[in-house]
Amino acid sequence: FNMNGGVLTNTSQTDPRIFNNLVGGVVNINSWRLETLGWSLINMYNAGTINKNAGPFPKFIFSGDRWRNLDGGVVNVNSGILQIGPNGLTPDLVEQRGTFNISSGTTLQLSSNFAFRFFGTAINNNGTLGTPELLFLGTTPQALNGNGTIPSLTIASPGGVTLGGTQTITSNLTLTSGTLTLGNNDLIIGSSAMNGGSATSYLITNGTGSLRRTIPSNGNSVFPVGTDGSYLPATVQLDGASTTDEFRVRVVSGVSTTYDVNDLPTGTSITSAALQNAWVIREGTAGGSNA
Repeated sequence: FNMNGGVLTNTSQTDPRIFNNLVGGVVNINSWRLETLGWSLINMYNAGTINKNAGPFPKFIFSGDRWRNLDGGVVNVNSGILQIGPNGLTPDLVEQRGTFNISSGTTLQLSSNFAFRFFGTAINNNGTLGTPELLFLGTTPQALNGNGTIPSLTIASPGGVTLGGTQTITSNLTLTSGTLTLGNNDLIIGSSAMNGGSATSYLITNGTGSLRRTIPSNGNSVFPVGTDGSYLPATVQLDGASTTDEFRVRVVSGVSTTYDVNDLPTGTSITSAALQNAWVIREGTAGGSNA
């Protein structure tokens, strides 16, 4: 289905006004009528593929009462902004599944203050996921990939989430249940608020990836990190003579007598009279802080 102009709508504005894109179906939003915004006044249910491509204006809005990506559904934001409409259902009942791919320089956003409740497989965000809050809620493993920006992120996923790139959180990070595994990727929260962190919900630093957050002069910040199976948080505090700086923290299993410039162990393992874990803590600007 190639949309090369016009709108998607039901002129009577009465139910049903539903567009079902079934398994194997492909919807290409290529262009729309020459107004500031393209739009749709239908309910969209997607089990196939939706491509938001380039058009005369950057934004296309699905403003129907309900917008759902179903299991197996794929949404590709290839250009500009794709906005999915206000959901008429109770917010706690709205579920987005499948896969979302957000290309560099593009935005996927909600047109209401409802949270983006994600139960699906993966969000590959290389642009901006401009929702008020992105909640991972899956009971099976989920993935957050790419190098992008998210205003607020909540991990409430019993199945756990794996980070497949560097993501930047600009407002708030909340850890409620389940873990976020960093691998070799950083999670940057800067001066954003940090909520939660416990033995049942923390950041697993099982590679070279770290949690990066900004600590103000004379302030302190908790880094809710741990190894796979152990919650081992660190608190970094600066004295009043320090300048505000970004710190990165990760914790790894084992203790070595020496480490290389990348903080990887190069010496002999210390197996007695030690905590059996090592915390790697680095400041962004060398020499500016007393921590």
